[in-house]
Amino acid sequence: MADTSFLQWPFFEERHRRLAADFDAWAKNFSPPDDADDDAGLDRCCRALAKSLGEGGWVRQAIPAKYG
Repeated sequence: MADTSFLQWPFFEERHRRLAADFDAWAKNFSPPDDADDDAGLDRCCRALAKSLGEGGWVRQAIPAKYG
């Protein structure tokens, strides 16, 4: 498990800690295709990751609220 002690810094709020925990749980459950041994397999893995991030709502975290 990664060091998450930085989440205790004074400018992080409970919502940040909850978001980090939720993402960690999502990441542990994500299982990409395991055939990334060539360009086509790597492409499938990247597409699966991007699709899963979108379906999970995680891409939204990278888009400013004024655009979302």
